[in-house]
Amino acid sequence: MASDRPDRFVHVAASILNADLTNLGQICRDVESAGPDSIQVDVMDGHFVPALSFGPEVTAAVVKNTSLPVEAHLMVERPAQFIQPFADAGTRDFIFHMEVADDFDGLAAAVTEAGMRVGVAIKYETPLELLLPHLAKVHLVVFMGIEPGKGGQSFNPICLPVLSRLRQNIDERGLGTQIQVDGGMNEITAPSVVEAGAGALVAGSFLFRHPGGYVVAINRLKQAVR
Repeated sequence: MASDRPDRFVHVAASILNADLTNLGQICRDVESAGPDSIQVDVMDGHFVPALSFGPEVTAAVVKNTSLPVEAHLMVERPAQFIQPFADAGTRDFIFHMEVADDFDGLAAAVTEAGMRVGVAIKYETPLELLLPHLAKVHLVVFMGIEPGKGGQSFNPICLPVLSRLRQNIDERGLGTQIQVDGGMNEITAPSVVEAGAGALVAGSFLFRHPGGYVVAINRLKQAVR
């Protein structure tokens, strides 16, 4: 059962990682019509994660073909070098990984200066204590419910207690930081992560592989957490 907190609006971000890219513009328009709240572009460098994926050019194409805000989730070793290219592409949220944020304050300041909102992703096995001192500088925390770098994985429920600790810390400090859970989200797994404190969900494989299509997938996900 989803949380009954009156301020709980569950934001759904559509990840295009598993989309058919042969007609990206039409895909973006079709996905938008299904009712998500943003589109997320997963960026992989072949180093931080084994896979290679999208860059600023694909992100710019997504921005051109949707009126939704676009988030870039950078699974890369050197996020600083990509800040301006993704700002130029029209990205709203620049999400870098806690595991590579050796100069967190510098990264956050550079993202803000480039005109984007600061997002930070964190693996569920990474100590939460590394992130907590920086929460006041962060608009969005992407909490990984899977090992980053590959779509189609199953959500790992071992992370739920950590997610609850993150929610508690944000609430106790009166921060407006949003928590988004990425990995294995569907109508079965979503209610538990919302109950644990998430305010946003990433729909990737569930959206693009759903036999009922985009609209059915988004509706079922949103209904599951009401």
